[in-house]
Amino acid sequence: MTSMRLQLNFIILTLCCMQSSGDRISLPTQKQLATILASMDNSTDACEDFYTHACGNWAEQHANEDYGISNMMQTIYVNEIDDVMLKEYPMDQHQFRRAQQNVTEKALAYYYSCFRIKYSLNEFKFLDLVKPGPRDEWPLLEEAQLRRKAANRFTWTPTENFNLFALVGELNGYGINNELIKTISLYLENGTLVTILAKPDLAGIDVDEIKVVVEESGVRKIAVNRLVREIQQTHDHWQAVYKNFTKIEKQETEDGEDDDDDDDLTFSYEELQKDSPRLYAFISKAIPLQLRDEASVVGLTDVKYFKSLLAKQWQQEEVRKLCNYLMVKFVLSLKRAHGYGCNISVVNHMPFAFHALYYQHRFLPYASDFNRDINAMTRKIFKYIMEIINENHLKMTAKQLRTMRKRFQQMSINLGNLPTDMNYEILEKLYSDIPDLDVNNYYENHLKVKRHNVLEQLACPSNLSCRDDPDHIPYYERLSNMMTIPFGTLKPPMYDISFDPLLSLSTLGTILGHELAHVVDTTTLSMSYPIFEQVLQQPEVEQAMACMQGQHPTSTIDERIADLLGARVAFQTYKREYSLRLQPRFTSIPWNRLFFLNLAQFFCTKNQDFDNEHDSSLIRLNQIAMNLKEFSEAFQCPLGSKLNPERRCRFY
Repeated sequence: MTSMRLQLNFIILTLCCMQSSGDRISLPTQKQLATILASMDNSTDACEDFYTHACGNWAEQHANEDYGISNMMQTIYVNEIDDVMLKEYPMDQHQFRRAQQNVTEKALAYYYSCFRIKYSLNEFKFLDLVKPGPRDEWPLLEEAQLRRKAANRFTWTPTENFNLFALVGELNGYGINNELIKTISLYLENGTLVTILAKPDLAGIDVDEIKVVVEESGVRKIAVNRLVREIQQTHDHWQAVYKNFTKIEKQETEDGEDDDDDDDLTFSYEELQKDSPRLYAFISKAIPLQLRDEASVVGLTDVKYFKSLLAKQWQQEEVRKLCNYLMVKFVLSLKRAHGYGCNISVVNHMPFAFHALYYQHRFLPYASDFNRDINAMTRKIFKYIMEIINENHLKMTAKQLRTMRKRFQQMSINLGNLPTDMNYEILEKLYSDIPDLDVNNYYENHLKVKRHNVLEQLACPSNLSCRDDPDHIPYYERLSNMMTIPFGTLKPPMYDISFDPLLSLSTLGTILGHELAHVVDTTTLSMSYPIFEQVLQQPEVEQAMACMQGQHPTSTIDERIADLLGARVAFQTYKREYSLRLQPRFTSIPWNRLFFLNLAQFFCTKNQDFDNEHDSSLIRLNQIAMNLKEFSEAFQCPLGSKLNPERRCRFY
């Protein structure tokens, strides 16, 4: 480890000496080049495994990080927020009002309540505030409290006022939205709030995570395995129920059966209270009163499932096991939210308030420079993505190409994810439902803000992105046709305003190209315009899909398309826009090699886990290298080597 750190410092020192001798290089560029060089494993052939060649030593250079660039950018951004708070709003110099707080005061109280307990945070303390019922304790915790008693088996009896559906509704309001009942809420164009109740989606569960929670609850060691097994069995039972009703519905659809009694149903809240007290108990907790009016309705889909659920006679032991399961799911969600510290959780749960503080104290002095540079880069990326699409590899009609260009032109870009012209009235209105916060009570504050955070997506202004889990790298949202470039993006290693253009375009340029590609990926086209249905059925599309799946199967084909197009567009942008000075003066590494080596920094990570939306970083980077001839030319890969195949894949 020490030798690798010395190597990185030596590289930076060498670059500084180059600067003093006449080749002036910005410090961020020096550091980025040093990081690229220190990350490389030159013992690996780039033409066989570019990921390992470019990122083989990355983990050693990032010993304290167990994640990739997305979480790294999040950490860098939150560190900036920490600096703003400590310098501009020091806790010992601020008077915290306890009533009639504005959005900034709520943010400060929330932040500093975390600051006071960040080294002693205990997710189980949230369970003092959220219980199964007004006079009920979580059975797992009650068993833990009695662990020293001689009895081998604990019996839990709920009180008379316990209501299972009210409990599930309350947890739904804190984001546990896939247990027994799934909710989908939206406002119609006329302002009517519609809440759809549906059968939950299938989902997995990590037994090791269950065991950690059970052990931390304080139950006797001898009871741990039994409780873990019960919780897993409860999960498996309900997954089987969901799967069975999905199978029934699918079979009825295939058989053409149409039972009028099982059509989707719609209720007013008054009708629901009368016809189904259990569902009313659920919805009363899940959707707060202030969001409803006389026109609000509840829709019921998966009717056969709900008939069975509502007719179920619950046994006491079954309720105990389900409560334990729900408690563990709740604690796990809190652990994930606080996995990198409560300060990161605070910023992610009141993002617009903290974006506004960052804007005021860090971004605003340089806003014109940032806006000019990002807008210029985006225009260039747009220019060359349209050039590639106009090559018409998919043989689209002139009308289809015009429609595609129009969708690009109508796309909005929000730098920083803030209201236009930084309108604080919008933020005050958005956060008005959060009660006053107590700087001395983080646990209560977090639940209040979490409740708002879940409902925020319903009241989200049209020009903002209200993701439940905010990202800190650029992303595109299909329904609003908007790309968001978070403030967290505007820092190395992703970007710096003083970066050489090659560095900016190979990282941020590639990501912007990737997100722009989603404007015209297969999902967007099939969702948005019937005019493209014929295109998606053409042999060129089928051949491109088969080619990509043949190289390496993926369940996220749109991400593969975006990866390939984004890198290709960014490379062409640099090659065409800077054709008179392609080779940077600060390095002897050929410019085209450096482009891909810096692009790789986006994908370098310690682990190769993949999420539901993306393949692993290793697969993604090697797929880009394999399908861009510019890569093979840069690294002089022999034809037939793994990353210079005889046939490459191309969608656009």
